[in-house]
Amino acid sequence: MRNLDLTSLRSFVAVVESGGVTRAAQAVNKSQSAVSMQLKRLEDLLGVALHERRGRQNVLTEAGDQLLVDAKRMVALNDEVRTHAQFPLYAAHDPAAFLGFHAIVEGLQFLLPGVHEYKHLHLMPPEVVVLWWYACLIHHK
Repeated sequence: MRNLDLTSLRSFVAVVESGGVTRAAQAVNKSQSAVSMQLKRLEDLLGVALHERRGRQNVLTEAGDQLLVDAKRMVALNDEVRTHAQFPLYAAHDPAAFLGFHAIVEGLQFLLPGVHEYKHLHLMPPEVVVLWWYACLIHHK
């Protein structure tokens, strides 16, 4: 049995959340064709269709809906493990605040969608990220 590729799962989540391959490709810093190939490989690996065409829209299948839930959890866990490894003192000091910090970053990314390409913010110490977002808010006014 082959393992799922986290990069492909991250691209899948980006496609669903952004509403299309073009914006997702920008978000994950890949070409559109690379993202499309990742989605095709996921479907081939799992042996199911993840989306279907309904008129002009691409809609997730039941398998796609379930994969989205699981993929978000896997990507989040991957990011959390990396962060804990890189910033063990902060994560060990206050894990609840650390998880709340991730929710704040996601909220700020929603408010400032144009700066979502800085995908490694979750790897920085919280104080640095807050200052960075504050600078972005000032710049976007």
